[in-house]
Amino acid sequence: MAVTMAAILFVAILGGVIAAPATPLEAKILAANGNTTILETQLAPAWATTSPIRSTASLLWTSILTLSIAVYSLNIHGRSLPPSLSLGDYIRAKIFIAVKIVFLLEGGIVLAIEEFLLARALQRELQPFAKQHRGGFGLTYCFYAVMGGFTRKDNKAIIKPTALIYLAKEKGRFIQPENNIEARGHADGLAKALICVQVGWMVIQCIGRTSMNLPVSLLEIHVLAYVVCALIVYGLWFQKPLDVALPTEVDSDLLNDVPAEYFAEDSSEKGFYSFNQVSSSEIARGEAPSDTYISLIVIYGGYFAYCAIHLAAWRYHFPTETEMWLWRGSSLLVITLYPFAVIIYSIISYIAPGNEDLLPDRPPPWVEALVVIFRLLLLIEAFISLRQMPIGVFVTIDWSNYIPHL
Repeated sequence: MAVTMAAILFVAILGGVIAAPATPLEAKILAANGNTTILETQLAPAWATTSPIRSTASLLWTSILTLSIAVYSLNIHGRSLPPSLSLGDYIRAKIFIAVKIVFLLEGGIVLAIEEFLLARALQRELQPFAKQHRGGFGLTYCFYAVMGGFTRKDNKAIIKPTALIYLAKEKGRFIQPENNIEARGHADGLAKALICVQVGWMVIQCIGRTSMNLPVSLLEIHVLAYVVCALIVYGLWFQKPLDVALPTEVDSDLLNDVPAEYFAEDSSEKGFYSFNQVSSSEIARGEAPSDTYISLIVIYGGYFAYCAIHLAAWRYHFPTETEMWLWRGSSLLVITLYPFAVIIYSIISYIAPGNEDLLPDRPPPWVEALVVIFRLLLLIEAFISLRQMPIGVFVTIDWSNYIPHL
């Protein structure tokens, strides 16, 4: 009991609220002054409530946890790494991807919409043969193939999605995995739903505080921007299995007469998704499929939502005027740099069709470098601003405690 009391006191001191108990129960606990007899015999009310005041520690813990969950879940649902990687290389690669998600979040949205459209395209190609395939070709199955989930048993080469199309159309053969990929996708869906509950709580918390004219901390605003983008990705990847740590090995006899061009060493290899490529000039001239424009709306919608949330703190209290202008300037530059680069490339693509090879597949390195720098400034300010905030930040919304969260 002494250990328990010590833990209670430690948390209270850390939160900075020990001197001002706000509920009768807290007053009784503190009045006991560590007396184990009182703590063991005096009864609490049937329904105990907590203080309507939250601490800096709880705010910090909830924000970091929510941000970590969002980044981690995007990481493990991302494009699979080569199965030949050692454990150390695998961990280093995942850490690198996590850092990249933090500073180039729109890359996660681009990857999600790209894989969603690729899985849809693969499903459309295979749908005429669905009756010949056990279980049909569900979106989870197609996601699995797009992730590089099928490999040859003999040389561990990854089977490209185009190989499934070739086998179905040219050979009348299909890959029938031993494990139930669709069932695995439904099991992963439960994990994704639990993640959505946690990150969704952050959204509800911020909306509730705003509706009650209670200030929100800059850290919560910063995390909210990631959460909104993460929810977009979860919606696109809801039927996608988790990371393919152990791919499904396919009997080589099924693949012996399949040309080598349908195999790859890595799912990031050029041409891995060649069956669904659209050039930038087609997009600029309005000749791309409708799915392409829908994907662009989703990508830039998520990007502008991220920026708009930061700009919403334009009139927020900052510890110093310098920090205020750093936040404002960084938010404005992040929202303008990418669109400026895209507009320039689109104009070039429109007025000079046939020169797609001159256009980069992504914004130039200097644009990405500047975006990373400005986002780093926003991240740093979100944390250091905790040293000075309006007192309303620490007021707890009563009903938010009834929503399951960590």
